[in-house]
Amino acid sequence: MPRPILITDGTDVLGRALLAVLTAEGRPVRVLVRSPEEARGLAAAGAEPVEGDVRTPAVLDRALRTVEHVVLLSPPTPDQVVVHGSVIEAAERTGRPIRLLPVLMMGALPSDAPVQLARWHAVTGAQIRSSGLAATTLRPQLLMQHLLRAAAGIRADGVICGAFGPARLPHVDARDVAAAVWTVLTTPGHEGRSYVLTGPQALSYAELTTIVAEEVGRPVRYVDMAVEAYHEYLVGGGTPHWWADNLAALARLLRTGQVWPVTSTVAELTGRPARTLRQFVREHAATFRDGDAAAETSCDAGRPCATPL
Repeated sequence: MPRPILITDGTDVLGRALLAVLTAEGRPVRVLVRSPEEARGLAAAGAEPVEGDVRTPAVLDRALRTVEHVVLLSPPTPDQVVVHGSVIEAAERTGRPIRLLPVLMMGALPSDAPVQLARWHAVTGAQIRSSGLAATTLRPQLLMQHLLRAAAGIRADGVICGAFGPARLPHVDARDVAAAVWTVLTTPGHEGRSYVLTGPQALSYAELTTIVAEEVGRPVRYVDMAVEAYHEYLVGGGTPHWWADNLAALARLLRTGQVWPVTSTVAELTGRPARTLRQFVREHAATFRDGDAAAETSCDAGRPCATPL
């Protein structure tokens, strides 16, 4: 019987995609959860939930029992560095050769970027290197699934809102990221490596919106807001200030010409091309056009659904 793979969060877009891949392959999966509701949902999806405060040594010791691989994944939270640090320390405490797979969503940004989340990821990376644990870092870029957050705005007003100017970004499908993680988990030669995972095209939001309009069959336009107005819009929609600050800082950086290059890493790891944004939108055209509550992603971290980040 294979040993379980621990995922530190299985409730966000990428966590759910990874859980689907691992369970489909028949691998036992253990997931850290914070509430009974999360535990019930993940148990129904085929995972073994470990409920409790993820910063508590006893909870982590229980979660790490018999584990050889840990996918260090979590949605953005103010205590992210503490959570990641607790998991790393607990893995060291086992005395076993546990392998870490940190998934750092803003990994393309330099550690000194004026985006707090990027600096937090740099802290996590430094702690992993100092731990002596084997690790393979995966750095997916913006997920295509996050575009589903804009579905309500597209249906109601035919708009996608943002503040990213002409920046061209290589959105990647979460399912391709999950497939790449599976390859890293099950094939040799990845220790110490770092992989940037992107889709096959870098598109501006204006170009992206044109694709949505063509596939949905109705007019859709991109509204490019000033960064300050974007920040106010996010906070007014219920986004916590700390996360609105991060998104505004990211938008400000992108508007200066920061570019995330396209990589072929998904194809190299999985043996098949990464999905294009057009393929993704075509698959979800009914959600953008008619509405499908089951298909739309939740607004993680309190983000309003009218913006695609």
